[in-house]
Amino acid sequence: MLAASIVTMVGLNIVSLAVGQWLHSKHIYWLPECGFTIIVGFMAGWWVGTHMPPDVEREETNLYFDPIFFTLFLLPPIIFEAGYGLNMPLFAKNIGKILSLAVFGTLISTAVTWFALYTDSTDFLIDLSYQESGQFAALISAVDPVATLSLFSALKVDPNLNNIVVGESVLNDAVALISFRAVTHFGINMQAEWENILFSFISTGVGSAFLGVGVGVLAAFTFKMMGIGLRSAMKRSSLVDAHEREHIASDLPHVECIVFVAFAYVSFVGAELPENSGIVSSLFAGFTMRAFARPNVSVQGRAQVDSLLKVMSSLADNMIYLLVGFALTIELEYVTNEDKEGTTLDINSAWHAFVYVIILAVAVRAFHLFPILNMFNLVSGPDDKVPFSQQIVCWFSGLRGAIAVALAYQVEGDDEGGTLNNKHIIRAATMMVVVFTTFAFGGTTPCLLDLLNIQQGVEPVENETEIPEGTVLKAMENVLVDGEIKKHESASTYSKLSA
Repeated sequence: MLAASIVTMVGLNIVSLAVGQWLHSKHIYWLPECGFTIIVGFMAGWWVGTHMPPDVEREETNLYFDPIFFTLFLLPPIIFEAGYGLNMPLFAKNIGKILSLAVFGTLISTAVTWFALYTDSTDFLIDLSYQESGQFAALISAVDPVATLSLFSALKVDPNLNNIVVGESVLNDAVALISFRAVTHFGINMQAEWENILFSFISTGVGSAFLGVGVGVLAAFTFKMMGIGLRSAMKRSSLVDAHEREHIASDLPHVECIVFVAFAYVSFVGAELPENSGIVSSLFAGFTMRAFARPNVSVQGRAQVDSLLKVMSSLADNMIYLLVGFALTIELEYVTNEDKEGTTLDINSAWHAFVYVIILAVAVRAFHLFPILNMFNLVSGPDDKVPFSQQIVCWFSGLRGAIAVALAYQVEGDDEGGTLNNKHIIRAATMMVVVFTTFAFGGTTPCLLDLLNIQQGVEPVENETEIPEGTVLKAMENVLVDGEIKKHESASTYSKLSA
């Protein structure tokens, strides 16, 4: 059974990736690549469900959304690569907007959605308990604009706009995760425990960030002591004659890749062990290792590390959307098949609830995003303002994705105002929001960009910039990066330019 499941997933990945690449090459943007992957997963899940023997449980096929597998194996490469590839100069320029949207925006979204779900006026749609409403509000506030960012990359959309969307989405996931855990842990005691919740929120975020930076610093020291980057620089340097180059030890770029990826994985799992945020830790490790560990890696190793991280994150993304398609076939049955054990809504009520949740998720994002960005526009210079057209694109980029689905699978339900079976309604509603935003927003983004005259065809801003003298980061670079590397690489570059 396990071998058959593995072969099935490999085959589905090949199909979805191949067709996705074809769609990309033909510039067919109305069907997002991740949207097509969901369709493939849904069709495969439907076929498995209809042809599965009656005595076999779906979990036995291993073709379902396992939140543990998602958290420990699929999420780490995605988050680390997002931090590793983030343009730091632009991120620093937009740090105020990004943090405000990710922290305050997510908390506002969670609070408003929580109230809208728990109020008596919506009981006819979804009768959720206080804790279930809070959990649902927190998880549905996690944005995951995979389809939009893929399109941004293909069309080379304004780098500043791209950076805001990327930065907010990554940090937003961490805030939504911490909020979800707070609601789950404190439940109905949240009002009385607000001081502990605030302390837990801050300590988790700060502690995870320091852990990620610590792993990045350790990685930089490790590669510096290995001296691989220095030997690589010396090989290409004009300061070393041909005879000396022949006697310099050969590089092992594949070993560098293994060590680099191992540090990246530890940054995530190491934070999850004490129940901190692996997302925050891995994100900061990505920043740190890009700035200080990568320069100590050989040139061949850098190229292989960059490629490997991109491959791993792309494969993990594709796997996640396949599993979302599989999960959709399972959860919809609980709320549409009245004969299924655990069904609490008839099909008409279920669809009314789904429409309400979709409208709520879209409206609440506008409720906090536009005021926050316009507030920054009031105090920003002409070059730092976010035009209204770009604000609309930021709002349109609020797709929901795998983080929301994974958190939905951690909702167990309760009997204090809700039911244990509400978990299936929450999961199904979450996936309906994911599907709607992926296709409705992800598929129509090209038209929106043209309609709003958003700048396209802009070459990405170079991420490798010199750190200013006299800063903390410069002091860290002087300690963590072997100075001889820059000297030899600068000499090699000058020699090539002279030639």
